[in-house]
Amino acid sequence: MHVLKARPEDFVVEEIPSREWKDKGAYLILEVTKKERNTEDVAQLIATKLGVKRSSVAYAGLKDKHAVTTQYFSVRGKGKHAVDWLRMDGVSFKAIGFTDEPLSLGSLRGNRFAITVRNIDSLPGYRSLFPNCFDEQRFGEHNDDVGKALVRGDFSEACALIDDDRVLGFLAEHPGDHAGALRQLPKKLLTLYVHAYQSRLFNRVLELLVEERGVEALRSARIPLLGFGTEDVELYKRVMEEERISPRDFIIRSLPDISSEGGERQAVINVSDFWFGELDDDELHPGKKKVVVTFSLPKGAYATNVIKRLWSQPE
Repeated sequence: MHVLKARPEDFVVEEIPSREWKDKGAYLILEVTKKERNTEDVAQLIATKLGVKRSSVAYAGLKDKHAVTTQYFSVRGKGKHAVDWLRMDGVSFKAIGFTDEPLSLGSLRGNRFAITVRNIDSLPGYRSLFPNCFDEQRFGEHNDDVGKALVRGDFSEACALIDDDRVLGFLAEHPGDHAGALRQLPKKLLTLYVHAYQSRLFNRVLELLVEERGVEALRSARIPLLGFGTEDVELYKRVMEEERISPRDFIIRSLPDISSEGGERQAVINVSDFWFGELDDDELHPGKKKVVVTFSLPKGAYATNVIKRLWSQPE
């Protein structure tokens, strides 16, 4: 079985911005390269060191902690000299320009990857089209299960799955008020749970479509992310029966702020700039080989899915 992320240096990611930086503007752009640091911790450090509100610091994408990543942050109202105040172990900062608008999640064209795949014997055949599944990073330990409980209105189950002192403390003082306990959590976190469940449902529908039609037939298809606003639910009929849910369940009346209208996602992604390095001895797995694979993906696509499918049986 191939091995990924044995070391942070095995997984290198560089964001591809969707805009050009300017010489002047309301927002300073920082290029940040980090190792074993999560994105939100870096954003908080920038705000603290530069003496601005956390809301004045934005980024275009969340990146894996256990990797070497280069990504972009915007800071309102600061000049290039501000970078001199930024110090953090495992992180380097570079002021590279300005923009008139803050960065936001998704304001990327895509990401470039250089991934070391270990514990292998040979190279797989090249493919350029892959199902655009969400991968395990989206789900955490059981984010999707919490999301399912929220959508089905089983707030007791949701609380049981969430290990958080805010939930436990509230229930100790207000036994049985599970909706109230959930309200102690940030809206952003609760929404993440619902989105994780939508992602699980999407993956199941996409899996069924790939089995039925094959990847090539889905090249230009877009699949709904199920929500209360989804009009064409025919693709989800089987999955909704299995899950015992309906689109209206995504209207969460006791927690209306996390109700989800849904959306859509490309069914298939095209990998570009693909390159296999030479097979080399894997120093971490004696008798096995390793290889560096580089490629680019559009935003929202998971490189780990590409690697998994390359080293699995052909579809």
